[in-house]
Amino acid sequence: MDLVCARFGRAGVRSRSRLTTLAGSPTGSLEQLLEHAVKARLWALEPAVIHRLVRLYGSAYADVLKLIRESLTWREALGARGVVLKAEVVYAIRQEMAQTLGDVVFRRTGLGAEGFPGWQALEACADVMAGELAWDDARIAAELRQVQALFARHGVAVDEAAPQQPPAIRRLPAEAIEAVG
Repeated sequence: MDLVCARFGRAGVRSRSRLTTLAGSPTGSLEQLLEHAVKARLWALEPAVIHRLVRLYGSAYADVLKLIRESLTWREALGARGVVLKAEVVYAIRQEMAQTLGDVVFRRTGLGAEGFPGWQALEACADVMAGELAWDDARIAAELRQVQALFARHGVAVDEAAPQQPPAIRRLPAEAIEAVG
C-alpha cells in the first residue's frame, strides 16, 4: 500500500490490521484455549475431537458445541470413520451460510479433505442439512450425486465397498431419480 501511495504522491493511511482481532481468535494463547477446552470436556467429547474443533474454529469452538443443546445427536460424528460432528454441519449452515452438500463437504468442514469419506458419512451430512434446509428426497439425491461427481472430477476414488448409487438415491421412487438427472 505504501508503494501505491508513494507512486501517486499521496499520504497513506496507517493500517490497523495488526491491531484487529480476527473472529474466533482466542484472547490468550491457543495453548491456553486448548487446555481450557480439554479440561471442560463438554459433552464428554474425546480430547482429540476438542483439539480439532479448537484448531479449526478458535474460540468459536464453543459456538459449535452450544448447538448440541438443541439435539444431542449433533454430538455424533458423521459416519463410522468420520471426525466431523453433525453440529459442525449445522454451524456451517447457520453461521457460514452453507447451502449445498458440496460446500459443507469441501469447504466448510474437513469431511472431504482426506478423500472420499464414505456413503454413510455423506448421507448423514445430507440428512442433517435436509433437516435444517427443508430438503426433500429429490434434493438429497441431487446433492449426493453432485458431490460424487466432484470427487470423480478430481480423480478421487469412491469407496469400493460403497453401492454404485448412494443409499438415498436407491430408496427414492424411479420417477424422483429421473427428475434429478
